[in-house]
Amino acid sequence: MNFLTQLFVPLFIISMATPTRAGESPPYAEHYLAIQEALSGDQLPDAQAAAARLEKSIRGQKILANQARQIKVASDLEEARKAFKALSETLIAKSKGALGPASEVVSCSMAKARWIQKKGKIRNPYYGKSMLTCGEKS
Repeated sequence: MNFLTQLFVPLFIISMATPTRAGESPPYAEHYLAIQEALSGDQLPDAQAAAARLEKSIRGQKILANQARQIKVASDLEEARKAFKALSETLIAKSKGALGPASEVVSCSMAKARWIQKKGKIRNPYYGKSMLTCGEKS
């Protein structure tokens, strides 16, 4: 490894693990929220594109990157939603809840799943347009 690699790789990993300041969202939040919005609108290509951006933004975090990759390569909405469920649980645990002050955790008992979304009306990513407002805010 050259000197710059030895210097910057650890700094990058630390920056990904460093909590954000109060009131800030983590850098990957916008990509996760874009996936959630796309799935709630039954838009697989948009979810896959956002998952690709998320995967790039979280290099060094293998579990999250793998979960994003599973959405990116999903063959249908059902497969993408299954991968999103795992991604959501990982992020909820990692962030201890929401991804900043403008987001909240919502759960759907029918899907037996939780997700993070922007504050406001419920937009269920597991049932999409067929049951868009199904869920309870935590």
